[in-house]
This record gives sequence, structure tokens and C-alpha cells, in this order.
Amino acid sequence: MPVEAFVYDRRAFTEWMIALQRHPLASFYDLPLHIPADHLPGTLWLLTGLGTLISWLGVGGERGIAGLTPQEAQPFLKALPILADLIGGVLIAGIVRRVAPERLRTRAALLAAAGWVLAPGAIFISAVWGQWDAISLVFMLGALWCALHGRRYAVAVPPLIALAMLMKPQFAILAPLLGLFVLIDAGVPAARRLAVGGVLAAGIVTLAGWPFHVALLPVEGWATYAERASFAANRFHGTTYGAVSLWLIPLGIHHPPNDSEAILGPLTAARIGWGLVAVSALAGLAVAHRHRWSAGGLIAGCAVTYLGFVLFATRMHERYLLPALALTLLLAAVRPALGTILPAAALSLAFFASVYLSYTSFAMDAALPLGRLRTGPVLSALGIAGVASFAVLLVSVWSPPAVVAVASRRSREHHAASSASGEAMAGGQPINAGD
Repeated sequence: MPVEAFVYDRRAFTEWMIALQRHPLASFYDLPLHIPADHLPGTLWLLTGLGTLISWLGVGGERGIAGLTPQEAQPFLKALPILADLIGGVLIAGIVRRVAPERLRTRAALLAAAGWVLAPGAIFISAVWGQWDAISLVFMLGALWCALHGRRYAVAVPPLIALAMLMKPQFAILAPLLGLFVLIDAGVPAARRLAVGGVLAAGIVTLAGWPFHVALLPVEGWATYAERASFAANRFHGTTYGAVSLWLIPLGIHHPPNDSEAILGPLTAARIGWGLVAVSALAGLAVAHRHRWSAGGLIAGCAVTYLGFVLFATRMHERYLLPALALTLLLAAVRPALGTILPAAALSLAFFASVYLSYTSFAMDAALPLGRLRTGPVLSALGIAGVASFAVLLVSVWSPPAVVAVASRRSREHHAASSASGEAMAGGQPINAGD
């Protein structure tokens, strides 16, 4: 890239990586860092491992890890999300091959994987910007893949969601959908495995935070995960200006209100946003229920729920749309129709435009092409595209395909027969063949 943009992020990760090597982990959050640490322990563990690798390779030469520069750290910082993008493509293909109609399975899996790994926004966010959003997404996609395999991998669903939340806590909004799907699809045996998985998830989160003096519940002298997440959220005040969201739309006429400013009686932008998030989460549950909790219904419900979260909540980063891109690609692949393909394509383009314009707006040298287009009307158009995509997607998936009820019933009959005979579940058969 011809400019040095967002050096803040690169400097932050490099400084934290050095600090994690030179100081006890328990003191990290209290260190007088130039850039305050506003990430959860999941990111810090990855930085600790990366710093150890860099020290072992002697990248800093005689200076050691203490002399590591952001330029030297950059290839390592970008390698992880690039690898995560490729793993994400494999998981997307695997999910589509399990869920898509048999006649479309191979082609749909290839197209969905290509739609992800070749998406300009996904490439830009990892390979150019070097952000790590794709890493937490891999754990979420892994949890979705395990949920679609019923009781066989039910125990892995809570730990994988917990690992995703250790980096991006917003994935908690998908946990109810995944848990309910496994319970309804696989019954009592899955409930026991989910319970074991929940204990494992609590253990993972506890152990991950322990060295950093971060706990799930209040402990004297320690911070809680909720407090660390609140610290990160409160570093940015106001409605969202860079993300594809509802709150971009007023920019064509005037600035959006501060999220703590009353705009409708006692209602603030933040309260309205969280109210809409709650409605979209309920809509996601309703979609899954209308689809008789088929595999396609689960993917549709997750897409509606997560997209509603990033579109309507305030204080969103532009990068938070990335998981919605993956989920809408999955949905378009397993239920190809104009109402699913068009939103997936529109969100992919809007995401790239959003991250590109956000990146170039902080350029320190000459502006990149299109940098001058970061104007109110352009950002308003991105907000409108996002909200319109959500509306089209919701209308498209509200009515389940005619074969869902039959396919769902056949799936349960097959599952019951397999359990009774003691045979292994038919792993190669989609849960909702024909959906």
C-alpha cells in the first residue's frame, strides 16, 4: 500500500507483544502502556505465543524482543488472520456440503468457499490491514459445524463459542440459537453433552483469564470479563460512523446523535439500538422455529441474528460485519435464491467499501484513490444498503421451503433409528436434505 494507514493497530499489537514477553502476565493490564490494552485475554494469548516464536527466531537480532519494530512484527501479525481466512473457507465448504441439497452440494460448497476467500473485504481486512477478526470467526464457524452434526459433536459447541468470545464477546448472541438447535435435533443425550461442554467452556474462560487476573465473577483485586469488555466499548463514544449500520444513514443530512443523547422521549440511540438488536435476535429464533429447526433454518436464524446485531447496535467497528458476511454466504449457498444471494453480494461489496474508506481516511501520506469519496452521502448509501439487505434477507427466509417439514421429520426418524440400532450417525447425510 502506498500509505501508512492505521499504524495505531500495528503499534498496539507490537507494544503488547513486547510487554507480554518482558512482564508478568498478571501485571499486563496495569502497565503504563502507550496504547491501553482494550482486548480480552484470547488476543493476548495469541500475542504471547507469537512473541515467543519471534524471540525464538531471533527476529529482533541483538536487540531481542524489546527492540522489535512494528515493521518487523507485521508479517507475523498478518500471517495468523490470513491462515484463518483459509481455514474459514474450508469450514464454509464443509458446512455447505452437509446442508445444501444433494444436487447442488459440490458446486455450492466451491462457490461459497470462493465467495469467502476471494471476497475483497476479507482479503483487505486480513492481508492489508492485518486485523484478527477472522481468527475468532473460525471458532464460531467450528461451533456451527459441530452443532450441525447433532449429538456427535455437541460437547464441542460451548467450548468453541467460548474461544470465539475470548476474542470477540459479541458471538454470545449466537449461543442460544446453537444450543437450542442441538437440543431440539438430538434430544436428551445432546443435553448431557452440552452440559459437559458448558463446564468445559467455563473452565477454558476461567483458565484463560487467570494469569491476567481476569475472572468470570467478581474477585477482589481482579477485573471481570464484563469490566474488560466495558472498558473496550467505552473507549469510543457515540453512534457508529465507520461501520455499515443504521446509524450511518443520517450522515447524508446531518451527524447521527450521540448514543447517550435522548432522541425520542427518554429513548437514546443506544437504547433504540439495543431494542432493535433484541427484536432481530427474536426474529432469528422465529426463523429457525418456522424452519422446524432444520440445518438451513439454523443458518438463516444465525444470519438474521448476527446481521441485526451489527446493523443496529451503536459503537460498532466496521470490521464487526465480517462474520455476517460469512453467514450470509452460507445461507446463499444452502438456499440459493435472489433474496439470499443479493444480500450476500451487497454486504460483501459494502463491507469492502466500508473498511477501505475507514482505512484510507486515516492515511498519513498521500490519499489513496477513492479516499476523497469518504463523504456523508456515500456512507449513508452504505448504511441504506446494509439495512435493505437485512430486510430483503428476513423477508426471503421468513417462509421455509415446502420440503423443510418433510426433510426435518425424516432426519429425526433416521436419527432415532440409528440410535436404537446402536449404529453411527450418517455423517455424510445432510441434516435437512432438500432444504
